[in-house]
Amino acid sequence: MKPAGARLWGPYEFDISAMVKVGRNEIRIRIARDACLGTPDILPSVLGLMGLPIPDRVEGMDLSRLALGKGGPEPGEAFLRGARV
Repeated sequence: MKPAGARLWGPYEFDISAMVKVGRNEIRIRIARDACLGTPDILPSVLGLMGLPIPDRVEGMDLSRLALGKGGPEPGEAFLRGARV
């Protein structure tokens, strides 16, 4: 199956007209999560991906389950310090 592409932000549109053939066609769509990831979440997530215990003193959330597509709790916001907008 030939990939049509990927989009990190909208619009999430793809022209697949050149890929469609006469007869039966199969289309697979993969949707990834867009969880907020802050700097404090990096260490616990990497430790989680490695299967290592996360010490209580480590800040942030373990987002390894989200990275593996297994779902789970996710942060509702991320704090940006010193960011210019």
